[in-house]
Amino acid sequence: MDSGYYDEDLNSNEFLITLQTEFSRLYDEVCEFRYTICVPRQKTFEKDQLTAEFFTSHIIKSSLDKNALNQPLLTFNEKELSVVNGELVTGVGFTSNKTCKILFEETFYNANDESYKLLCINSPLEGSSTLAPEIAALHLSSLSDCENLLWEQGAKDRFRRKILLRVPTAVNQINQCASIEEISSLCYELYNVALHISRGDTVIRRLSRTNDDYHQGMQVAVETFVMSRVYEYAFFKVSTLCIEEDLQLNKITRSFSKIQLQELELRPEHCVNVPFARRALHHMLDYKTPLEMATCLKQSIEYLTDPPTKTTISSKSSNRTVISADELMPILIFLVVKSDIPCWNSILKYIHHFSFNDNGTQPYNFHLTSFEAAIDFITSGLLKKMIDSQIPSLHQKLPFWEESVDTGMPSKLDVLFMRIRDSDVSAVEDILKSSAHGKNKRLCFFKSY
Repeated sequence: MDSGYYDEDLNSNEFLITLQTEFSRLYDEVCEFRYTICVPRQKTFEKDQLTAEFFTSHIIKSSLDKNALNQPLLTFNEKELSVVNGELVTGVGFTSNKTCKILFEETFYNANDESYKLLCINSPLEGSSTLAPEIAALHLSSLSDCENLLWEQGAKDRFRRKILLRVPTAVNQINQCASIEEISSLCYELYNVALHISRGDTVIRRLSRTNDDYHQGMQVAVETFVMSRVYEYAFFKVSTLCIEEDLQLNKITRSFSKIQLQELELRPEHCVNVPFARRALHHMLDYKTPLEMATCLKQSIEYLTDPPTKTTISSKSSNRTVISADELMPILIFLVVKSDIPCWNSILKYIHHFSFNDNGTQPYNFHLTSFEAAIDFITSGLLKKMIDSQIPSLHQKLPFWEESVDTGMPSKLDVLFMRIRDSDVSAVEDILKSSAHGKNKRLCFFKSY
């Protein structure tokens, strides 16, 4: 956690209270000699961890300035520490190598009005932390987020290997599947097995029982890890089963490859961040999991729908209006046509059928259904009808003032104004009569004076 965003009242911290009350002699000596106390943030330790050995491992006898000379700091029980980039790094004497972030420091005063320091750190220097990582399930958005949540807590390598051992069997079964539902069922079974294995870790099991956010996040993380390992086989089968739908959509989108935003009757202020939305979708094929793909859809839409107060993308965005769902649809149609993604149907079905718990992709339901509606609009033929209704009939001759002239010669409109300038009434009448397209229509009445 960034030190600039965390604060607590150290006088209410159970570590400091216990040191002052149950280990008062040790605390008095600390105050007298102005040692530095490293106080683990609240809720990162258990009550039974607060032993004399635990406290003496968190008291630094050396001056903190000594670390500037590249010399190790010594704790009260002669263990070595160093300070590197705002973090305490354990060394000789500690049972394991740990890096603890310094969240903030406070100055206390002893009976002689002499100062000593307290450093609030994000976890204990000895033993394991009982605090769930500060990342809620709905904040997980990538495979790396999920792996960090899973493998940074507890002794995870053993459980990770156990999960990976189950993958080859699942892959062989996936290759034999004849429907998306069968593939989804097999992946769900693997997910449940992986969930059971991961709960074999005592730290994960304890955190899951005491912290709902961690429990939900762990489920999403296990699902994402599992799908990343079977993606190559599961998505290949899904795309094979959806190939006809994708080919049909690709055929239609190719016929509209030159479509422009103005043809979809979009307001200019709604088009400011369309290039950024397209750029977000450009990375879609780099992702392997439903969570990452759903996040990609969400990011693309957020570039378009962020409130005007958010100006991180473009300074012009502060002047644009919020886009309604009806106004959003034409832009999503444009994005689908221009995205060069050859397997839209496969991607959307992969997200739908391989998200095994609501905590993962439920926040993205709006974004998912919005793109589905855009694709339905295209494949149903409604896009073609919209564009055709805006193109004049090839047999309809345009009025002479709308005709395109690329010859470099004066247009009929130019000639008309020249004749008016010259007061050549006869010539003006001839031009206007010739533009009536053969119909018996009197366009103007001129009277000579």
